[in-house]
Amino acid sequence: MTQKRDMLIWPNWLRAIAMMAVIMIHVSGEVVILNTSTISWHSANLWNSFSRFSVPIFFMLSGSFLLSSNKNTEIKPFLRRRLSRIIYPLFFWGFLYYIYNIYTSYNAGTLVDLSAFLNLTIANILNGSSFQFWFIYVLIGIYLIIPLLNTWLQSATEQSILYFLILCGIASCLMVINLGNINSIFIPFTGFTVFVVLGYYLFNKSFKNPKQIGYYSIVTFVLSCIGIALWTAFLNKNGGVFIDNAYNYSGPLVFVSSIAIFLFAKYSKLCSKQNKIIDLLSRYSYGIYLNHVLILIAFKHIGITYNFIHPVFSIPLLTIICLALSIGLLYILNKIPVLNKLTGV
Repeated sequence: MTQKRDMLIWPNWLRAIAMMAVIMIHVSGEVVILNTSTISWHSANLWNSFSRFSVPIFFMLSGSFLLSSNKNTEIKPFLRRRLSRIIYPLFFWGFLYYIYNIYTSYNAGTLVDLSAFLNLTIANILNGSSFQFWFIYVLIGIYLIIPLLNTWLQSATEQSILYFLILCGIASCLMVINLGNINSIFIPFTGFTVFVVLGYYLFNKSFKNPKQIGYYSIVTFVLSCIGIALWTAFLNKNGGVFIDNAYNYSGPLVFVSSIAIFLFAKYSKLCSKQNKIIDLLSRYSYGIYLNHVLILIAFKHIGITYNFIHPVFSIPLLTIICLALSIGLLYILNKIPVLNKLTGV
C-alpha cells in the first residue's frame, strides 16, 4: 500500500498547489488586513479566498499517507523518522528568523536589557520565530497522535468515521457564527485532526462516476471560494478592524473547498500527468514553507511590495517570484553536504 501511495502523481500536484496558495495568502494578506473596501482590497480578498484550502490540504495529505487501518504503527521508529525530517530544518530556519527578530527589536529600541532579550528568546521558542511556524507546531502534535489514530482506524467502521467527520463539520459551522455579542462557538474536540482523518477517508474512498466527481468538485471549489470572498466582503463592509471569520481554516466554506479540490486532484486527468516543475515544488514544499517568509521580508526591505502594480497582477506575480527564489535557494543548499539536511527533502 505504501509503495502504491508513493507512486501516485496527483498528491504531488495537490501539495504543490497548496504550497503556492500558502505564499499567496501571505502576499495578499498585507492588502486584506488594510480593510479599505477598494478594488485593490477586493482583488486581494479574492486571491486570498481562493487560497484558504492550503493548510487543510497539507493536513489531509498527512492523513492520506500516514494513516492506515491495515497495520500497527511502531511508535518510536515512526516518530524518529518523521520528527527528524522536520525538526532540523525548523531549527535552522527558525534561528535565521530569530536573528532577524533580534535585529528588528534592537532597531526599534525594545531590546533594552537582558530581560527583554530573554523574553524575546522565550517568545520565539514558544510561539515560533516566524508567524507561519504555528503550522509546524500543530503538525508535530498531529504526528504524536498518528499511532493512536491508526489504532482507532483498525476497528472503526465507515459509519463511525463519517459520524466523527459530520460532528466536526457541524462544529466548524458553529465556530464562525455571529450572533449579536457571540462571535463564535468553540467546541474543543475539533481542530486540525479532522482534516487528517478526512484525508485518510477521501484517499481510500472509492466513488462511482469519477468523471462526474471531478467536474462537480471543481465547480464546488470555485463556488465555495467565491462564497468565502463575498462573506468576507460582507463582514467588512463597514471598514474598521478586519474580520476574518470566513477565512477560518475550520470554517464551513474552507472545509468544503478543501474537500472539493482534494477530490478534483484525485479524479482529474490533469493531476495524473507527470510534471517536473510540480514534482520539484512538491519535493521542496516543506522547505519552501519554512523559508518563503524570509524572501517576502527581503522584498519589503528592497521596496518590492504588492502596490508596484495593481494587486490583481502583483499578488500572483510576487507569489511566483517568491516561489522561484525559495526553490532556487533550497536547490543550492541541497547540493551542499550537511546543509542538504536543512532543506526538508
